Amino acid sequence: MENVNMSCSQATRVSRPGNPQRRVHPRSEVDHAVVVVFHGKRFSNCRIRNFSLGGLFLQCSDGDFGTTNRAHKDHALLEIPLTGGAGKSTISLGVKIVFLSGSGMGVQFFKPQTQLIEYLKDICQ
Repeated sequence: MENVNMSCSQATRVSRPGNPQRRVHPRSEVDHAVVVVFHGKRFSNCRIRNFSLGGLFLQCSDGDFGTTNRAHKDHALLEIPLTGGAGKSTISLGVKIVFLSGSGMGVQFFKPQTQLIEYLKDICQ
């Protein structure tokens, strides 16, 4: 099985002039596998790079979502494989794409994702 927990730490973001801080919740860095389903296509070489109570930052090496208006504020489905423990082996959830860049995408949860956040916090310990 691949290493889904390569690093975990608090993420910080420096506000720059003209680029105010928009984050509501503090983020923690992580490296965990995720499959992104976007417009019927599955992107399986994706990673969760950081997480907060409000959403995730994802990077995909097998797809370029671009920075077009078509993808921005669109929806995607995430399939997150869980490692260890008993019970559900995958968490599937819909998300809203709120940020796109060449380095990845920021997604926002439609509703609180307590199980996912607790799982990601646990693997970071």
